[in-house]
Amino acid sequence: MTGGADFWSRRKARVEAEAEAEVEAEAEAFEAMSQALEEKLEEVVRECREAMSRTDDRARRELAEGLERQKKDLALAATLALIEERKGRIKQLDLLREQVNALHLAFQQRSEERKDSHSVHKIALGMLTLGDALRRGDPVAEAAGLLHVGVGGDPLVEMALESLPGRALEEGVATREELQQWFARVRSEVSKASLVPEAGGPVAHALSTLASALRLEERGAAGVEVAGVEGALARAETLVHAGRLVEAADVLEGHFAGSEGGRAAALWVQSVRDRVVVEQAAAMVSAHATALNAGLA
Repeated sequence: MTGGADFWSRRKARVEAEAEAEVEAEAEAFEAMSQALEEKLEEVVRECREAMSRTDDRARRELAEGLERQKKDLALAATLALIEERKGRIKQLDLLREQVNALHLAFQQRSEERKDSHSVHKIALGMLTLGDALRRGDPVAEAAGLLHVGVGGDPLVEMALESLPGRALEEGVATREELQQWFARVRSEVSKASLVPEAGGPVAHALSTLASALRLEERGAAGVEVAGVEGALARAETLVHAGRLVEAADVLEGHFAGSEGGRAAALWVQSVRDRVVVEQAAAMVSAHATALNAGLA
């Protein structure tokens, strides 16, 4: 019994020792495993922290980039809005400028109309004075002065005034009636002068007067056209009676140029031309006034 008890005691002790050893081994293994797990956990935590740090950095970068993009977008939007606003202001300014220009043109047109109206009245006053001077044969200086002062600067009126002969301004021009009456004397003087030799004396002049009278009587008795001097004088006389004074002056100049007869007719011819020049200037100014008045209608 004693031996059996010892066996079991030893057996028990060995089992307990093996169990204790096994427990210690398991404890050491567990401790090692725990340590490994703890290290692994620390590594995982570190990696997680690093990942989180990297994530935070990326998130911050993305946030910063997003904010920068938003800032740029806002700046672009503000710029576009400013451009559109300026476009609107420019459009408004253009519209305002057009309105101002339209008002300016209307004012200018109105001013021109008033100026033209004033010119028409001044021309009318000057033309009345000029017409009276032409009818009476008076100097036309007063009428020319009224036209120059009233519408000075009008190129057509100035051209007409510059064409007026100096004699017409200071002495006036013969009326048409005076020129027609004057022609009878001129005809006689031309007829006599055409019979006087270039170096003829008083006797030659007396003979030319007698010959001229005889020639006139012959023409009157025959009642036919005469060639030469008397033919030219007859044509001129017919034209004068028809009121065609310029054509009569052309006949005298053409036939008697450079002769005693031409010199005898020179003053009458020049008087006719002075009269016609003044009449043409008056007609030009009158037509201009009519055109201006039509433009005001």
